[in-house]
Amino acid sequence: MSIEFNYTTKTLKSTPAISSGSVFGELDKDIVYTFSGKSSLTLLLRYYQHIGKLKDRSDQILVPQWLGDPVYMVMHEHCFPTTFMNEKVKGIMVYHQWGFPQDMDYIKKFCEDNKLFFIEDCAHTHESYYKGQRLGTFGESSFFSLGKFFSSVVGGSIYTQSDSIKKFIEEKFQEDDEKLSTEVFNRRHNFDVSSTQENVIELRRDYAVYSKLLKCPEYSLAISQQEVAGGAMLKRRAHYELYKKAFGGSKYLSDLIKEDVVPWVVPLFFDEIKNKKVVSALRDAGIKTGVYHFDVNRNMFKPDFKECVPLPCHQGMTTEDVLKVIDIVKCVTE
Repeated sequence: MSIEFNYTTKTLKSTPAISSGSVFGELDKDIVYTFSGKSSLTLLLRYYQHIGKLKDRSDQILVPQWLGDPVYMVMHEHCFPTTFMNEKVKGIMVYHQWGFPQDMDYIKKFCEDNKLFFIEDCAHTHESYYKGQRLGTFGESSFFSLGKFFSSVVGGSIYTQSDSIKKFIEEKFQEDDEKLSTEVFNRRHNFDVSSTQENVIELRRDYAVYSKLLKCPEYSLAISQQEVAGGAMLKRRAHYELYKKAFGGSKYLSDLIKEDVVPWVVPLFFDEIKNKKVVSALRDAGIKTGVYHFDVNRNMFKPDFKECVPLPCHQGMTTEDVLKVIDIVKCVTE
């Protein structure tokens, strides 16, 4: 088998009809759909410029110690990302790594004490909670990535209860480059079908124009609705439960198992030698993974990064797939 972190489509079907089906449940009424998570971030940063909270690109936003390069590219158009608090910092961006919540009590108090706005980066989150409150609802704004959780090719969203933010976004949607959006959508699909070097290069080039791609493609929204209705999140949760049953405990998942999350991937923690053995065995079986760093403290101000091996848990996997992953891991660690 060949299993990626993301659940990606391999054949592009004709666009199903957009229905009234729910993608975010109780959050739906305050969701605005966008081309991607990066498009969402672009719109939010433009809004904070519009109201004067970001005056120019020298104003700074606190970020975690690690984010993907395309996110930094988006931020540099509007502000300067930093990991150090100083007088130029106007806000923070909170990243819930792989769907596991940051310490929102600490972060909210920090923002209140320093009069900072904050944006929740929920690109790796769809239906996760912190002490009973859904991630994405702690601040004035948050953004999600449909393409991380569904076979929607692209797609993102912004959650906000602010009428001012919603009005600003709707006005900015008039600037959307629909022709370019179609071209980028197709190239992104080509990458999903075949991650050749040429398609990788095209994908990276396209990141430079994401600030011009604003509206969510009909295909992306319709597929997301379809997959949620088909139980995608229930399947992810069930797969996570299998991993917890097999590996749960301080030796493997630390206190992460206490959180109510539907993860993007599931981190397992071993020593350095076992990490390498697990990665090698999984890759030999066609399962994408590697040795990554996870903030086990889950506090961007006081991070504690530990090496781990993330395992896929998406709805494209069967129960048998998950059990095979578990068997492979146990064979090289027990």
